[in-house]
Order: sequence, then structure tokens, then C-alpha cells
Amino acid sequence: MRRYNLVPNVFTYNCIIKKLCKSEKVDEAYQLLYEMIERSVSPDLWSYNAILAFHCDHCEVNKALRLISRMEKENCMPDRHTYNMVLKMLLRVGRFDRLMDVWEGMEERGFYPAASTYAVMVHGFCKKKGKLEEACKYFEMMIDDGIPPYSCTVELLRNRVIGLGFSEQIDVLAGKMERSTSCVIQELSSVMRGEKACGRLRSEEQNLPSEERGEGYGYTWLTE
Repeated sequence: MRRYNLVPNVFTYNCIIKKLCKSEKVDEAYQLLYEMIERSVSPDLWSYNAILAFHCDHCEVNKALRLISRMEKENCMPDRHTYNMVLKMLLRVGRFDRLMDVWEGMEERGFYPAASTYAVMVHGFCKKKGKLEEACKYFEMMIDDGIPPYSCTVELLRNRVIGLGFSEQIDVLAGKMERSTSCVIQELSSVMRGEKACGRLRSEEQNLPSEERGEGYGYTWLTE
């Protein structure tokens, strides 16, 4: 490109950064970030999230959190996908102290969790021994905020609650959902009580935007 006096733009840089991270060359990806800034090409969310996905895949907690701090200093505020990746990683490695720091800091930065971020918390805690109470807590927070959960989240939590012998909790959770002002949440209460989600709900979830499904950076929020 230099030979023809062409200057790469942010999209070109992002493609190369993603390729470098997939090839385990994250140091070179960071070098490109510095080069972008030197050339007055501002890194965007895709630039940072591609590198963040690498750190999260490799459970590099400190590097991931440092990158988020760097994003904020450079006025590139973390988005839903940024937080979903980091929260899932912290749940997976059991760093609940840092998890709470990130969760509590989201609101301070003007970010409010949607269904996908709550799903990360509920699914993550469901998979951790002794953390069912926390899973229920975040599920109830989501219901209280009027945010309809995914049907798979409802099913996972229900199965976990019953599997651990706390069947009476199903009535508590379903009752809260039935009292919600959201028609979708009310409809999903039947899933909590053991019925299958209707085809319409499942179809709507399958048609979610790619960022809701955690696609685009080589990292998914709902799978191991």
C-alpha cells in the first residue's frame, strides 16, 4: 500500500488486527494500534474488541482489564459485547471480586445491561458450584428491570433450580414473572413452570443481531 501511496483506514487495520489475533500474534496487533494512533487513525470498538477477545479466550484477566481502561482513556467506550466477553471470562475463572468491580462500574460509565449481559451472569453462575443464589439474583434483577430473558436462560435456570432440589423457588420466580408489566415476561413465566417456549419466541431469539449472539470477534458469550 505504501508503494502506491495508499493509507490504510480503520477498516483495513481492523481486518489485519483480527487476523493477527487469530494467528496468536497479539503483540503485533498492539503494534498496529500504536501505528494507527501515530497515523491519526483512531482505533474503534472493533479494533479493541478483537484484541480483547484474544485475552478473554486465553483467560488473561489483567491484560483484558487493562485494555478496557485504555479504551476509556482514549474515549472509546466499551460496548455490550466488550462487557459480555469480560464478564464471561471472569465467571469462568472464578474471579468474582473483579466481576463485581466490572458490573458496578458499568452503570458509572453509562452502560445499562440488556438481556445478553444478564444472560452471561445467569448462565455463568448456574455453571458454578454454590452460586445458584447469585444466578437467581441476577435473573430477578432482569425481571425487575422489565427486560425479557431469553427462553434458554429461563430453561437453564429452571433446570438448575430443580436439579439442586429447590423446586419451591420455581413458584417464586414464575410468580415474579407473572406480575411483570412486560407481556413477553408474563408469557415466559410458563417456561419457568415447565412448558416449552413457543415457536415465535425461539424464532425471535434466532433472529437477534449478531452482536447479541456474540458473533463478529471470534468469541461467543453463551458457549464455552
